[in-house]
Amino acid sequence: MYSFLNKAGFNSEWIGNQSLEKSYESLVKTNKEVQIIDKFHSVLSFKKGKDLVLFDKFSFENLAAKNKISTLHMIGSHWYYNSRIDNRFKIFKPIVSSKYLGASTKEALINSYDNTLLYLDFFLDKLINELKKSKNETILIYLSDHGETLGEDGHWFHAQNNKPSQNPAMLVWYSEKFKKNNPMKTAHLISNKNDTISTDFLFHSILDLSEIKGFNFKKEKSIFYKRKEETN
Repeated sequence: MYSFLNKAGFNSEWIGNQSLEKSYESLVKTNKEVQIIDKFHSVLSFKKGKDLVLFDKFSFENLAAKNKISTLHMIGSHWYYNSRIDNRFKIFKPIVSSKYLGASTKEALINSYDNTLLYLDFFLDKLINELKKSKNETILIYLSDHGETLGEDGHWFHAQNNKPSQNPAMLVWYSEKFKKNNPMKTAHLISNKNDTISTDFLFHSILDLSEIKGFNFKKEKSIFYKRKEETN
């Protein structure tokens, strides 16, 4: 996706709060600019910085630039949950007190996970409020690469063949200028909001938004494509 956009004159940047893994490293490096925060600590590290450190590297002032795509790669809700948040977000209690899964109750594990969602909510709220300050046509797509299993059928965490792991979170926000300049795409997006889709929608949706010519993608997989007849 990034290589296509680069060839079409877009400026692409990747700012990551996870160290690069072989499974996606080559994709990341197709961005024109790559910044990896604390690259010596992997996703498995409990010493990673909180995701707000991404804002220290992301230039909101550069939003004025046209044809720019920025990817903020979060550490998110990876285990150990408590290490992903500040103390002020430890609202749901009791929480886990050990990195050993067997030492925690189901209630404490779920509470600790839910606290990471409070942090995510804070992160996205701050990001959206900053984006609102831009007078440009702007859109934000938040997508998790996996869900989380929280004790269903005795399973925990992710990378498993079950519904909780396979149902990641997603959110789309767009500016008023985007809505004004793209009324049909906005209407189609809203009409598709309850659809079940695969995460590969992202590739097709970004290329659909870019309106670049000469690159093949499946328009029907775009969330900005009219999938069904709209009803009054």
